Amino acid sequence: MGDMGSVLVAFSGGVDSSVLLALAARALGAAVASVVNLLSPEVVVIGGGVTQALGESFIERIWEMALRRTLPGAATNVKCLPAALGDDSGIVGCAAYARARFH
Repeated sequence: MGDMGSVLVAFSGGVDSSVLLALAARALGAAVASVVNLLSPEVVVIGGGVTQALGESFIERIWEMALRRTLPGAATNVKCLPAALGDDSGIVGCAAYARARFH
């Protein structure tokens, strides 16, 4: 069963929240690994309301999952950081893009 199937089963059957967090970290880690493998960024920034509420330990879990899936050496110099603007990072980024694009 894929990750989404596991999440649906967890929601319908009252699975412990730690199982859901582990599934979320695994899925996000796979996405982060894909970005690292494809784009070779210097920094990966993870933010949003849920990650802010769960704290840096959740971000560390995501990064651990990502490191398991990156190509050898792909993540050697990559840093994974929490969004400095927290929950406002998306809207501030949109505003900066709009200002740069239309100003």
